[in-house]
This record gives sequence, C-alpha cells and structure tokens, in this order.
Amino acid sequence: MKKFLAFLLMFVMVFTFTACGGEDTETSSSSGSQATSSAASQTSSKATSETKSEASSNASQAQSQADSSADTSSGTSSSPVEMPKFTNKFVSFGADVNVQIRATDSTSIRLTKINEPVVAGDVALFTKSFGASLKTGTETYKDFAVLVCTYDHSIFGYKKTSLVDDESDKSATAIPADGFVIAISKLQKSEIAKLKNIKDSDKFFPHGVRIADLTVTLKKATKAPTIDGKINANEYGTALWKIDEKNKFWDYSQFVKDNYYVKGEVYATYDDNNFYLGVIVDSPEHYNPVTESTKSGMYQYYCIQVNLYAVDPLSDYMSEHFDHVIDQTAFNEGMIRQYGFGLSDDGETLWVVWMGVDKNFTGQAKITRDDGAQKTYYEVAIPWSELGKSDNPFSIKGVDKVGFSVSINCTNKDDVAEGRWKNLKLRDGGGIIGRNDWSKGVTVVLGK
Repeated sequence: MKKFLAFLLMFVMVFTFTACGGEDTETSSSSGSQATSSAASQTSSKATSETKSEASSNASQAQSQADSSADTSSGTSSSPVEMPKFTNKFVSFGADVNVQIRATDSTSIRLTKINEPVVAGDVALFTKSFGASLKTGTETYKDFAVLVCTYDHSIFGYKKTSLVDDESDKSATAIPADGFVIAISKLQKSEIAKLKNIKDSDKFFPHGVRIADLTVTLKKATKAPTIDGKINANEYGTALWKIDEKNKFWDYSQFVKDNYYVKGEVYATYDDNNFYLGVIVDSPEHYNPVTESTKSGMYQYYCIQVNLYAVDPLSDYMSEHFDHVIDQTAFNEGMIRQYGFGLSDDGETLWVVWMGVDKNFTGQAKITRDDGAQKTYYEVAIPWSELGKSDNPFSIKGVDKVGFSVSINCTNKDDVAEGRWKNLKLRDGGGIIGRNDWSKGVTVVLGK
C-alpha cells in the first residue's frame, strides 16, 4: 500500500511539472510575438514617414485595413478577407477640382489598381487601354458596383453616364474611348457608401491617372530657333495644337459659354541644350499691369505658365510623386519646374520661376504684341540643365521621353474688377491649373 501511494504521488508531481512547463512555453512565445510586432511597427513607421506622399499612402492603407475589418466583421468566417491595399490614386467628384481635395474625402473614391483584373475587395479603374469592355476571364462583377464616366466637352469634364450596383452580370460594360470605368467591390463599404453622394451635375477628376492621350513627338531642331518673338513653321514645324473651343484637349470652362474669344497656337522643338516653345495668343486685348518687382503675380493677368519635366509624366517616378499637394518630391529633386512668361503693359518681357530647386532662369525669352493683328507672341528657350540639381544637372542624352505643359492665362481688366480668373488650360488642368497633378502633363517623345 505504501508503494502504491508513493507511486501515485510521483505521478501527480510529474503531471504538475509538465503542465507548468507548457504554460511557461506559451507565455514566452507570446512575448516574442509582441516584441517582433513592436519592432516591425517601429520600422514601418520610420519608413513611411520619409515623405509626405508615403505618409499619405500609409494613412490610406491604415484606413483601408480599418474598413476591411469593419466590412468583414459580421461574416461567419473565422478569418476575415484580406483586402487589397489602396494606391495613392483616387477619383474625386463635385463642382470642380481644387487643392483642398483629399483621397479620404466623402467625395473621393480611392483606387486599389488600374487596368488590372479584379479580385474581391478591389476598387479598380479601367481605361480603353484595358480593352473595349470589362470582360476578362470568368469575372462577372456581380459583387461590384460599376460606375461609368465619359468626357463631355460641353462641360469640359467627365460626367457620370451610368451607375449599376445590383447583382447583375456587368462584364459586358463598355469602357468609353474617352473616359473610364470604376468597379467597386461590395466589400469596400466605405467606398460604396460614397456613391450616394454623387450628384447628376458633378464632374469627375481622376487623380494620378491621365485619360486623354496627350502625347506629342518633337522633331529635333537642326538649327536653334532665334528667340525674337517671331514664330513660324520654318523654325518649329507644324503646330502641336490649334486652340479653339472645339479642340477636345483644351478647356474653356472659365469662359462664358459661346463667348470663347481667345484662341491660340502652340509650337515646340528641341536640341541638346534647350526646349524651345512658341505660343501665339489671338485675343482682342492684352492686359498685364505688372513690373519687375511684382512679376510673380503675372498669373493673375495675361501670360503663359509652363511646366517642364525631366521624365515622362506617365513614368513610374511621376506615378509615385504625382500629387504636389501632398508630395513635393518631384519639385525638390528637380524633376519638374514651373515658369511664368509675360509681357508687361510697358512692353517689357518678364519671367518668373514659381517652382524649382532654384529660382534662376538662364534661358531666353521674348514676347511681342501686335495690336493690329490682335496677337501676342511668346517665344522661350529653356535650358535642359535647369532641371535636376546644380551638382547634377539634367541632360537629354540617352533620354527618349520628357514632359511639358502650358496654360494661357487671359484675365482682362473687366475680369479683375469682377473677381474672375480666366485661362485656357489643357485637359484636366494640364498639371498647372486647379491642382498640380503632374500626371496631367504632356508626354514628349524626343524624335530625331
């Protein structure tokens, strides 16, 4: 009997020791997991705080994860759906686009991908580059709301042409030749909810996505144009654009309808040293009451604004840093500069560098006005070396694509008195007017 009791006591002790050891092991594993999570969080925080763009993207992704958790918490599955992360691209809607708009606004739809097949949780934008319709594989889009927007030149913007959010097969939805389609997964409840905020009168603005095919090819100049305010085809070749209210690439939205009294022509060429630009503005008047000391305000009157890029506006670099409102990387790294060129009422050619690593202009400019012909001639030569940084200036050697944009500002004396600001701008502002969205610039193919 004593032996039996001794054996029983030993068995209880062994069992107790084993149980305690199991608890110690589990506690140790949990502590290690928390430490790893904390270290990863600190590393992630450091990495995403290096630029304003990355910080914004991180905030959007955090919000996306919060939405994902909320969207799947009511499901019966023990593991929630892993939602796709949002990109830095989005589409806003409203009366107009401005610098106050953010991706997380109630009038902005965030995007997870562009022109790629969808999976559950995606908010995808499709253009004609994807194909004639949404159809791909076996996807039916029954679990997606599908919004179609088409460019309407009568309002100089994109408008809603259809919105279907039932459970029908939407794979046959046509993608407009000049517009886009957004497919929003029903799992993205925060983005789906925003569809209720759309008004019939709203314009839509795709941020970081260029819809219009703004691509031009420049022939290299065999002889540099003379910068004398005389612009002709012998120096520049054919005009890139003849601007009037019928040109689908130009926006007259700041004019009174059917009173589009300003027209224009844009010419450009290049050589190894300079980008050459000639702009002819046909207008019954010219008004620019600035002086050398007040020339930074010339944008309020008659002048041209010019953006010059060291890369294609559609490059991966600009795709990452397209939104100057929250990310000044492209500006700080000398990948883009913005200039103003104007003719004062005293007949003086003036220039200003609004955006650039430095504010020096080392090129040439000459602006002349012919009141009889009612035309103003802007001619400039911008050195490529002004792009980049002083210790590493940009060179076009070995480069096949760059970018530029131009606006024609034309606010007259009556407009100023009535508080109006008027200009002709490229589609979606061209990256100059409304919002500095660099993706809206013109792709320049450097020909031979």
